[in-house]
Amino acid sequence: MTSRKRRGQITTAMVSLGLAATVSTVSAENPKSLLTDFQLRASDLETPPSGPEGYTRMGYWDVDGGGSEGTDGSTGYVVMALYANKVLMDSTTKPGSCVTDIQLRASSSKYPPSGPDGYARIGYWDVDMGGSEGTDGSTGHFMMALYTNTVPISSSSKTEPVSCVTDVQLRASDSKTPPSGPEGYARIGYWDADDGPSEGTDGSRGHFMMALYANTAPTVLTEDEQDVLPAFDDFNLPFQIEPNGSAKILVVPGDMTLRLVPAKNDKTGSAFSQTKVNVASGFSTFFTFRITKPSDNTAGDGLVFVVQSDNSTVGEGASGLGYANIPNSVGVEFDIWNNEQWRNDSDNNHVGINLNGKFKGPTASVEPSFQDGASWYAWIDYDGSQLEVRTNQKDERPSEALLTQSLNLQEILGDTEEAFVGFTASTGGAFANHDILSWTYQIK
Repeated sequence: MTSRKRRGQITTAMVSLGLAATVSTVSAENPKSLLTDFQLRASDLETPPSGPEGYTRMGYWDVDGGGSEGTDGSTGYVVMALYANKVLMDSTTKPGSCVTDIQLRASSSKYPPSGPDGYARIGYWDVDMGGSEGTDGSTGHFMMALYTNTVPISSSSKTEPVSCVTDVQLRASDSKTPPSGPEGYARIGYWDADDGPSEGTDGSRGHFMMALYANTAPTVLTEDEQDVLPAFDDFNLPFQIEPNGSAKILVVPGDMTLRLVPAKNDKTGSAFSQTKVNVASGFSTFFTFRITKPSDNTAGDGLVFVVQSDNSTVGEGASGLGYANIPNSVGVEFDIWNNEQWRNDSDNNHVGINLNGKFKGPTASVEPSFQDGASWYAWIDYDGSQLEVRTNQKDERPSEALLTQSLNLQEILGDTEEAFVGFTASTGGAFANHDILSWTYQIK
């Protein structure tokens, strides 16, 4: 490498915001990672400088006399371009933040140009004769490298949808026009790596300085904070939901899942309406659930749809399914573990109707198994005197109920017409993810 300096040879890469265009493949079981931080590093060495621990280097460029390299292996001496793709995230989530926008700015001044209001500058570089500076204060005339860190999406709180950066791509070329980027990505400005002017995303142009800016929005709450279910198309409810215990709200682009318990031993969780609703006059509810990632032998233990007037928390775990010992309640269980007479279990895959936190009601076996990893659909209706339960592997309501029971809900609830409604679930020595994928609730 030579040590000579030519105007414009200190070239940098802007970050590409990006997520592939395959949004439909993203699910709660396969969460997409989002970029959370950008770092520039400068060095006088002839090799790319190291980045922070755990970060991935996204290409590099020669700021002296050699060629530049893109993340796809493309090389060149004239122009590099950075591309970005955005994906809509339907809410925010837990620890950390995601980058939501990237901006380049060019200037003929000898000082770094300003960025948009509220943005943080991520280092700068001299495109004429001076040195470059990284976000950690490192300086040098030879190499700079850009690094990124990612965190997976998790639970959600009630916010407006935000777009988050998910990928960074650099492209190099010997052509005098900006090289193309990956399909579906948006170019975030470009700069001339030889003798011409550089251009920012706002159209600013210049031969001296360019600066990179980033804007971030929180993606997750801390572990000790409680989440609130936001409004989603698949959750059509006249109330807000509050998770308890091990329950979490998982959000991925275009999708939301209420995870009652994760695939871990001895977890108990619930999610109930934050306020009581009228149930005595009647209601109809429909929900989709899925049980995945079972333990080695079999999954445990099951979930319960619960109507109860006591409080919106959770009952006894393990074989109690988070429902045991909840007084003044009706619970419709979807049980996947056979506890025999102790819990009035007929087998390891059945539906049951229970009262006041005790497993003593009627049950009905179901085939195939709830723990097959497929989505299951359930309908529960109460007309003021009779409760009916239906379930199906297809999104088609059966004409005949699987279980029915006559009951006076107002009397069971302690002579009140209102109650909390929601779900409980638990694991014990055996475990699995217990997820609610959709839920609608209508008061009659």
